[in-house]
Amino acid sequence: MTTDKRKPDTGLEEYFAAARDAAPLPPGDLLARIEADALAEQAALARPRRAGAVPSGLWADLRQALGGWPAFAGLAASACVGLWIGVSPPASVAGLWPASAAELTGDTLDPVSGFDFVLVEG
Repeated sequence: MTTDKRKPDTGLEEYFAAARDAAPLPPGDLLARIEADALAEQAALARPRRAGAVPSGLWADLRQALGGWPAFAGLAASACVGLWIGVSPPASVAGLWPASAAELTGDTLDPVSGFDFVLVEG
């Protein structure tokens, strides 16, 4: 535990105490203007807004189902990154897929491998 060896500055302490006792208040007309502005803003927000045309169609339904434009932005970014990695893969991805494009055959890209047939036959 440390001890505080500093002495309090008594010369300034009197001024701080006097400032705390006499807190300045804003003038009444300033508070009235602030209140009038606040009430005017609340009235403007309370007015009903004009209903716009609701977009319909396949893209509007898809956008709504996925969560709006932020979701579309994420999908577009991930599609661009996927295309970039697919066209020009970094060196670290080469260890995950050692086969070159010339060596790809039907057996390499078979979506239904022999393991799946074993599970179906029982």
